[in-house]
Amino acid sequence: LTESAINCTIWGALGLIYYFRARVASNLKYVYLFASALLLLLSVAAYGLSLTLLNPLWSSEVVSETPVLNILLLAYGAPVAIFALCSYWYASITRKSFILLTGLSFFLFVNLEIRHLWLGALSLELGTIKSELYTYSAVWLFLAIALLIPGSLRKNRTLNNTGFCLLALVIGKIFLID
Repeated sequence: LTESAINCTIWGALGLIYYFRARVASNLKYVYLFASALLLLLSVAAYGLSLTLLNPLWSSEVVSETPVLNILLLAYGAPVAIFALCSYWYASITRKSFILLTGLSFFLFVNLEIRHLWLGALSLELGTIKSELYTYSAVWLFLAIALLIPGSLRKNRTLNNTGFCLLALVIGKIFLID
């Protein structure tokens, strides 16, 4: 997990650097653009590996007991920042994909951190305590509100719809599980 997280972060950062280099280059612009796209694709692939095979929820990867400042921050938090920067600066044709990837990555990172904060470890074999369930509901409600307010102010349907979907998820979770 550590190696995959480092690769994801380095490749993502280099992909952004090559993209900026392509914007100022006169001779090798297309080489830099190709390198940028390839490195960002590798970064997304390394992140996918961290999500699937190397995920500490079902693999034998160990996460230290230190809250927040652990491998989760590098493996799942750093990609959020990289994808957010890509959605802000990178080519407009990939902007929506990076925005979606940023949102999903942030949601996953927050949920993994909540699980780690309450249990001190990550594993699906560990049970879920009620206070952990309530924390998920409270954080998801806060995230829904954080999406709905700017969505309403900017009249952005995508933010509003995402916020309402998350709000519906919270309400369903409260009535069915909590």
